[in-house]
Amino acid sequence: MAESETEVQQELSLKSRPPGARYAILGCGSVGREVAKKLKQRDRKLFIVDKDESRVRELRSDGYEAYVADIREVETVGGLRIEDLEAVLILSSDPATNEEAVRNISKQSEGTSLTVVVRAVDPVSEGRLDEVGASMVIRPSSVISDAAVRLLDRAESAKSVRKLDELISGAERFGIILHNNPDPDTMAGGLALKRIAENHGVEADLLYSGRITHQENRAMVNLLDIELHRLPDEDRDGFLETYDTTAFVEHSIPGENNPLSEGFHPTIVLDHHEVELDTVDADFVEIRTDAGSVSTILTKYIQDLDLSIDDKLAAALLYGIRVDTNQFKRNTHTSDLTAAAFLNPWANRELLDRLETPPMSPETLDVLGKAIRKRALVGSYLISNVGMTQEKDALSQAADYLLQLEGISTVLVYAITEDTIQVSARNKDFRLNIGDVLKEAFSDIGSAGGHSSMAGAQIPIEVFGDVMETQALLRLVEESMTSKFLAAVGVERS
Repeated sequence: MAESETEVQQELSLKSRPPGARYAILGCGSVGREVAKKLKQRDRKLFIVDKDESRVRELRSDGYEAYVADIREVETVGGLRIEDLEAVLILSSDPATNEEAVRNISKQSEGTSLTVVVRAVDPVSEGRLDEVGASMVIRPSSVISDAAVRLLDRAESAKSVRKLDELISGAERFGIILHNNPDPDTMAGGLALKRIAENHGVEADLLYSGRITHQENRAMVNLLDIELHRLPDEDRDGFLETYDTTAFVEHSIPGENNPLSEGFHPTIVLDHHEVELDTVDADFVEIRTDAGSVSTILTKYIQDLDLSIDDKLAAALLYGIRVDTNQFKRNTHTSDLTAAAFLNPWANRELLDRLETPPMSPETLDVLGKAIRKRALVGSYLISNVGMTQEKDALSQAADYLLQLEGISTVLVYAITEDTIQVSARNKDFRLNIGDVLKEAFSDIGSAGGHSSMAGAQIPIEVFGDVMETQALLRLVEESMTSKFLAAVGVERS
């Protein structure tokens, strides 16, 4: 019995904590609980320390990583592994405990950029906490949870913008790598990064691979006179060695939505799509799932750096936000609306109107027609095989259009383009995350990703063997794509 109790105590001990979490909450009563809930909703990785074992067990049963320890002890502070943390929140209701914890953490974190947010219960304790090393002090308890999260966001944003600016200012030649077949959001984000580089006199090139066929994308390149440089077909990694600093914009992993090898190491990664952070390898990583576009993230950087912005860049960023949020109707967050409100007065209205109403090419119309004619329904799911086409950017337009059909909740449109099957999916069923569905369906034979309402995939045609006859290949692809997709959403084929 004693042995089992010892094992349990070891499991609840702070010394057993694995690395990984970026935030620590010390002292988790009702206020700490509310802060933990808000951070968890924002996908912040956190762990909790409290001296009450029953409270820790309750927190663990609710899915939190929690440990038993006295937050006043120096040994406990050492167990936090401060070098791994972005911020510590000390939220107990006892002023003396909070003061001692701050004092100990300040000693341990000297020379680091750790943010220490502390709860004060009165003006006297507030002053003492400032003296002993708190970064930020908050009170009263009625608004403490919202204040704590806002302060963390502000501190994190300030650190991020400083680090990004330092990396870019120290560059000699900056390669900004857009994702395959650049769309308005990745191009606008690239232009904003280039503006930051120009502020330091750093030469920056916008690089891409694939083709720009979507009429909206072509219109943006032409109307904004965007200078893009194609990556070479061979030895791309070697070519990029001519740049001492590189950035991924709206993609995060080499080989996924970019043509680079798995071993490529970008300096900077900026994205808004959900991804396992452990799989991202860069000197600077900013992946904001609480933003509907990478243009939103870059707009905040432009604001924080207090850079001037011309009417073309403002129009590009505003257009990028509108496209990726489907005019604020899809995957939209407060940050997108705030960024749009900032950009709106600066944006060139005439240019924005022309960007949003480009002429439709005959090729795009052809793809849309095929997608409509070849649609197949399984309940509320619509699947359409467009066949062979070079207009892969038109697949997303077809998916958007087909999602408007009555009774349809989820759309999958795909086509063979050269040596790859291109997939575009749209979803309005809140119970389904279409990004996860495509990963489950196709990640074993290709690459896939996205979020709850929109996603895409690329599958090399070689996985279907040496089928040469076109119709046989189309039938084989259709059977496989349909089966894998329906299996991933849990629908049995009749």
